[in-house]
Amino acid sequence: MAQKLWGGRFREDIDALVNRFNASLRFDHRLYAHDIEGSMAHCRMLVAKDIISDREAALILDALEDIRDRLERNEIPLGDDEDIHGLVERLLVEKIGDVGAKLHTGRSRNDQVALDVRLWVKAAIGRITDLVRRTQAALLTLAEENIDISLAG
Repeated sequence: MAQKLWGGRFREDIDALVNRFNASLRFDHRLYAHDIEGSMAHCRMLVAKDIISDREAALILDALEDIRDRLERNEIPLGDDEDIHGLVERLLVEKIGDVGAKLHTGRSRNDQVALDVRLWVKAAIGRITDLVRRTQAALLTLAEENIDISLAG
């Protein structure tokens, strides 16, 4: 079952239109690798601060690797989860039980979003920089190959 971030105090179910409006999974699913990378780093911090045990961390880290691999292979359908963070957390808890819920300790959803976006932007900058360099190299090659051609300027 998909996890909802809010609405626990309401007596009636939230309207489906509100859920659709609030959901971001349809476009933030591309952050899955960054979300899992951040979750793995957070898990290692929880161990370093003696908040979770080495055994719990091993379970969490192994499960996160499996989830990442399955998402990379498109083996996990994007369903009713509100966002990528909820999807990963739900899959983690389904896989390893209550130990998976400990990963959220000391971290807010806003922290996750900010980290995921920063990691995604950093990766995008790397890809764009590579493309600019390749374009520059192609233009330089064309210029060198056509050095004797005169063009009106």
